[in-house]
Amino acid sequence: MKIEKFLEYDSSDTEKWESYRALTPETISGLVSHTGLPEEFIGGLEDGDDWSFAIKIHSLIEWALNKLVVDAIRDERLAKVISRLDTSDKLRGKMAFVKALELLPAEARGFVSILSELRNDLVHNAASFVFSFSSWVSNMSPEAFKNFTNALNFGFEGPIADEKWPPEERKLMRTFPSRLLRSLVMDRALTITALAVTKD
Repeated sequence: MKIEKFLEYDSSDTEKWESYRALTPETISGLVSHTGLPEEFIGGLEDGDDWSFAIKIHSLIEWALNKLVVDAIRDERLAKVISRLDTSDKLRGKMAFVKALELLPAEARGFVSILSELRNDLVHNAASFVFSFSSWVSNMSPEAFKNFTNALNFGFEGPIADEKWPPEERKLMRTFPSRLLRSLVMDRALTITALAVTKD
């Protein structure tokens, strides 16, 4: 998705954005074909509440990280070992391999770390079961919000931010409904997934 789509956001048109879906049938078909993941999983990524979405999208990112690392070390025998590693441990986990092997840029690694921290908070705290992306972003501290928007600023065919989305306009994200924020997160997760299936 292009950033212009997000800049079209009009807070008065809540029905449009709450029903918005980022995945088209063509995108779903392509993902199933290139990843080998079940169509039920890919097609259902956007279904359910925000809590469910966060867990599912993190699973997709973990799949992509596993593939990136295994393909980089060129030894399928280690696939199970890699899949069992903690995702966000920067010294002994998957992200340690991703950084050392330069498989993702710094912003993308930041994005994965933020999503991993969120996922851990959601699954280890029953009070987080009622979770909303819009509330999560709107209640971020200034530093956390800056880290989050910076982490979204990556792309492998051109970033979604830079001159098209200057920092002063990023504050609009604090007003985005959950469905639109989910689309932003989905877009970045799919970028990482695409890299995993196309990287030599």
